[in-house]
Amino acid sequence: MVTISKLNNLPVLQKYDWDGLLLWTFIFEEGECLIHHEQVILPNGNILAICKETITAEENIYFNEDMVIDKIIEIEPLDNDQANIIWEWHFYDHLIQDYDPYMLNYGIISENPQLFNINAYNLLGDFTHLNCVDFNPDLNQIIFSSRSLNEIFIIDHSTTTLEAKGHIGGIYGKGGDFLYRWGNPINYNRGDILDQKLHAPHGVNWIDLDYP
Repeated sequence: MVTISKLNNLPVLQKYDWDGLLLWTFIFEEGECLIHHEQVILPNGNILAICKETITAEENIYFNEDMVIDKIIEIEPLDNDQANIIWEWHFYDHLIQDYDPYMLNYGIISENPQLFNINAYNLLGDFTHLNCVDFNPDLNQIIFSSRSLNEIFIIDHSTTTLEAKGHIGGIYGKGGDFLYRWGNPINYNRGDILDQKLHAPHGVNWIDLDYP
């Protein structure tokens, strides 16, 4: 099992066996990753984790403010309490807006449910707030939930990190775009408040095929 904590205000990820023996500790560098909520150990022993990152005002193409937004990373534990981040998916790479046709990522929201409408929420706070993640090894897909957005999302894990930044690639051909989303169609202009199914969800997981 894995746990998260802090050391000198730096995020710490630790792996234990079921007898409570500490096997591995990794300390993230300052500003590298604010790891939070859930982590999943993959079949290959790597760790899938939810992190927050800050897109600075200089980097942010949408408005002149810092943006705090989630990403998902795959961590390969190494000997001597080291690690490699071998795969990343960033929410920031899969946004769309219908406010300014002269800005990047302009499009018709209802025709692009594979992207998130950046105009749907106040983006100055913790607007994605992912809180649960799970992995399906048979489909090579990741599912996660967002408390703030009232949705669950599925993405392709077969992509490279570069493909995960874009809209093509991977075994499903959609890069890092959403393969599926459910819970709040208001977010992509395909429904109203009566169509909302989820309210501040705090968990989602795959069900094994042999379960009743």
